[in-house]
Amino acid sequence: MSEVRITWRWNFLASPERLWPALADTNRFNRIIGLPRVEFEPLLVPGKAPRRQARAQYYGVRLVWEEQPFEFEAPRRFSIVRRYSAGPVSEMESQLDLSGNGGGAELTYHVRARLRFAPAAPLVRLYLTKVARSRFDRALRGMEGAAGGPRVEFVEPAALGEKYRSRLEAALRDVEGAGPLASFLTSAAPLDVWKIRPFALAQRLGIERPRALVLCLAATRLGILDALWMILCPHCRGAKVESDTLAGLRFRSRCDDCNIDFEADFDRLTELAFRLAPRWKPLDIGDYCVGGPQNTPHVRVQFLLEPGQSVSRRLELPQGSYRVRSTAAAAPHFLEVRPGGAPEARFAFGAAHETADAAALPACTLHFHNDSDCEALIAVERTAWADDACSAAYVSTFQEYRDLFGRDVLGPGVAVKISTMALLFTDVKGSTALYERIGDAPAFGLVRTHFDLLTDAVREHGGAVIKTIGDAVMAAFLEPAQAVAAALDMHARVTTLMSDDGQPIVLKIGLHAGPCFAVTMNETLDYFGNVVNLAARIQGLATGGDVVLDSELARRPEVAAVIGGRRTEPFTLELRGFRGARSFVRVLPS
Repeated sequence: MSEVRITWRWNFLASPERLWPALADTNRFNRIIGLPRVEFEPLLVPGKAPRRQARAQYYGVRLVWEEQPFEFEAPRRFSIVRRYSAGPVSEMESQLDLSGNGGGAELTYHVRARLRFAPAAPLVRLYLTKVARSRFDRALRGMEGAAGGPRVEFVEPAALGEKYRSRLEAALRDVEGAGPLASFLTSAAPLDVWKIRPFALAQRLGIERPRALVLCLAATRLGILDALWMILCPHCRGAKVESDTLAGLRFRSRCDDCNIDFEADFDRLTELAFRLAPRWKPLDIGDYCVGGPQNTPHVRVQFLLEPGQSVSRRLELPQGSYRVRSTAAAAPHFLEVRPGGAPEARFAFGAAHETADAAALPACTLHFHNDSDCEALIAVERTAWADDACSAAYVSTFQEYRDLFGRDVLGPGVAVKISTMALLFTDVKGSTALYERIGDAPAFGLVRTHFDLLTDAVREHGGAVIKTIGDAVMAAFLEPAQAVAAALDMHARVTTLMSDDGQPIVLKIGLHAGPCFAVTMNETLDYFGNVVNLAARIQGLATGGDVVLDSELARRPEVAAVIGGRRTEPFTLELRGFRGARSFVRVLPS
């Protein structure tokens, strides 16, 4: 068999670190340079790491190939091997290398095509040197920010364009501050409006995250955007299930790419995004490449290792916690990268090896050994999740979401785990006497006004009112400090309320935080578990004008900062239904 080898080079003023996110987005790049859409499906080959089978139509020729996993080291290089079952090319390997160059970067791109028959060599070489090189050059030379600008991204035609601006502005005219969203939707590329992540949009528009989510929710209510709920794989973090409603999600899912079954939670694995509604403009979006490095930006290094093979890699890793996992082993290793770590660490994968933690310097050498009888895909990945994901846990405590989409609930009988949620309960002290003193109608009006004040306090401190029960409120927050701040604010707000006979409204407030489950109750999203029951019981310990919480919760630095110099009273007692005595803190007005 003969081979054709081609090497291209470009120089940029931007650094490899700034260029990498754009260049590693191979799905977008392949679309821009005019490659065809590809149909992918999982391919499980005995003794091999998970692969994909791909099909495409190109220049009238039906192509079918086996695609190996990408091998890469961010932000320096990646490569991909494709083996074709028919046509003039039997195997093609593409490799991109980025190296520093006086503050900028040199990009080297290698292509190796193994031919099925030698007479095809001139045609393949002509395509690579003329057609492919021209398309690469046009796309790379047109990158914004490649000469040192603020954002490095490819220049693409807008999905909508300026002709839609007046329609968008008219549709959003009653949404306060919607101008940046209208500008984004007018100018954004098709892939950018196919999946809009609201927190990433906030950074792009230079606005606060809650404001970006409000704009996306408002645009969804107006039919400009559609909601896109996603279930993410805990390993590759790719979307494995998509639905326009929570009820349409399957929380017990499978990732064929990683060959694992998993159960999604509300904290990390369930995310809300948005996309342009097809009623505005149907988008012809498909897959052009599904395995590129930017699909898994948390993975720093990925490569294949044959049975019995060992390899050493000299790496530069940012400080932090990493998981070193393999498709050949059920349990991962864990690596802490920090000053004071070792200059090297060793990892072996196979049934005979137990996992062990390691610590290494940012500049380190990692040694890997595949002691299994099958090919292994090794990944070195950050354990920290990106903080720009709009998780279901966050959305469920977002008041505007509950106001606009309160009927978007989980399917019947579905309970989804949340690692931590802060639940707050309030009650009006002496409410029965209040109704007797001033009458039902005036008392009800006063209670309704107090609900409005409490809802405003919850909203301003990042929580959501889950339900009202008589004259009581149940609210949820992602962070306990938010709940404590809201509770203190509630007391301050109700001081403005006075009954017709001159008596003040006094609240009793209690809260707690911990793991729970999201469920659907009475056609709304609710929470279930011991933390809910305990928070309600703690509220019963309040005497009026105070906030009661668990003492351990009160000692957390972020909660203690909110409590500040206010007077506190510690006490211990045993709650009926809960084993053992518990310590609590009563926070009193300053």
